[in-house]
Amino acid sequence: MFLHCCLDCQEEEFESNATHLCQTCVRHLCEYHFKAHSRKYKNHQIILQSSLQQQQQSEPMCKLHNIPINCFCRSCETLICSVCGIDEHNGHNSFLISKIVEEEREIVKRQLAEFTKEREKWMKEICSIANEDLLKEWKLIENKQQELVRYVTCQIEMLRDLLLKRREELIQQIEKECKDGIQVIQSILNQESEFKELLNQFSNLSQMSGNILLEKKISVLKKTISNHENLVEQVNKTDIRSLKNIVIDLDKITLEQVKKNIQQLGEVKKEWTCGPSGWIFEYSGHEILDLYDLDDTWELYPITKGGTFNPRNFSFRVKIHDFVKEQNSWGLIIGIVNSKQTQNDWIGANGNGYGIVYLTGHISLNGKEKSFSKPLSSGDVVEVVYSYRSLCINVNRKGLQLAVDNIPDVDYRPAVSVSSQSVLLELL
Repeated sequence: MFLHCCLDCQEEEFESNATHLCQTCVRHLCEYHFKAHSRKYKNHQIILQSSLQQQQQSEPMCKLHNIPINCFCRSCETLICSVCGIDEHNGHNSFLISKIVEEEREIVKRQLAEFTKEREKWMKEICSIANEDLLKEWKLIENKQQELVRYVTCQIEMLRDLLLKRREELIQQIEKECKDGIQVIQSILNQESEFKELLNQFSNLSQMSGNILLEKKISVLKKTISNHENLVEQVNKTDIRSLKNIVIDLDKITLEQVKKNIQQLGEVKKEWTCGPSGWIFEYSGHEILDLYDLDDTWELYPITKGGTFNPRNFSFRVKIHDFVKEQNSWGLIIGIVNSKQTQNDWIGANGNGYGIVYLTGHISLNGKEKSFSKPLSSGDVVEVVYSYRSLCINVNRKGLQLAVDNIPDVDYRPAVSVSSQSVLLELL
């Protein structure tokens, strides 16, 4: 066992084993100096050296000073030893644990009571939500997962299809260049065989009859000479040894940028909405409308809020994530519809509402269309603002523009009309 020497004895140039430790000032003391120290510093905490050995086995030790942790710094909310109290935590609100343990016990007791009360209140509010509503939220989360997975898959497959298409185009260009080079070489080789055949045809020239001579001159010699002249003209424009020098211009910088863009493509995040007062599609029960395998008929999809809203003064935003055209030349209309409209129809039919047309960018009204903007596309965000008989539309935050004025003084509600193969919309 390691024995400490009494510090007071050492200062007096004596050596004696310490029997006590003052935890307040961290001094090892012999029996004699322990008594003197106790009389002089009555508030210091002094323990037997043997007790220190037991504490070191059972109590946490300070990692900095290797002595028992016996103080608490309220300024830093941390446990410390006596040396820490006069060193790193000097001037802090520090106390011996033994002096404040009962006070801290009461503080913890009070905090537990307050936390228990707050938690019970919160649990009571949460439990007021019916189980079927919680299960509904669960189902909506699962639906959102399926819809977003479908959207991501659709977009990635579209990019893949574009890459595969471009690959085929480049391969076809490579094959054509190689084929043209091979044809030149093949023509040279064929010309050699053709020339040998020509000499063979006229090997007995001196003995040929006039008819045969003239016939071969017209059919064989003339054709061979013509083919040779064409080949010479073609080869003279080409360096035979350069036919193999086919390269593909894929700029490395561009490729790296494409790779980087792919790696940074998309970001999954949670957008906290305004709860039950946020806009939702009545059809889906939330802010996503995911429709596919549709026919060419118009369907009306009203938009509503969990709470009430002023039917003569409101605004909403729709992001068009995906759209696949069917036969209809309009495809999708985003706008407002008469609150009494219940039948499936397109917005603007028979004066039932007003909206912007996806495929043309025109405004639908009274069964007709009015020029407004260029056609919309996937990724666009459309903001619709209806305020006291005026309809304004803002595409991609480029500024509100008046679409329709002097609208009949009736109640309206947001809606979209769809006549397409598939569509994926999100209320923002």
